[in-house]
Amino acid sequence: MRPSFISIMKWTLAGSVVAALAVLLWYLHGWRRRSSGYLPSTRNSRPKAIIVLGAAEYHGRPSPVLEGRLNHALFLYLKGLLRA
Repeated sequence: MRPSFISIMKWTLAGSVVAALAVLLWYLHGWRRRSSGYLPSTRNSRPKAIIVLGAAEYHGRPSPVLEGRLNHALFLYLKGLLRA
C-alpha cells in the first residue's frame, strides 16, 4: 500500500521541526559557552601579554584607529592588568 500525500507531509513537517530544534539547540549551546566565561576574565586570571592588532600608519605615524588601540593597550598596562 502506498502512503498518502497527507502522511508524507506529516512526516516531512515532523522532520523539519526536529531539524529546526536541533539547529536551535546547537546555536544556544554555542551562545552559552561564549557568554558564560568561555573567554578569560580579568577578575580570575590576569593575562601575560597585551596584543595590539595592526592598522594603517602613514609615514611612521599611526592612523587614528591604531592610535586608539595603542592608547587602550597602554591604559590596560598602566592599570596593572598584566601578570608579571
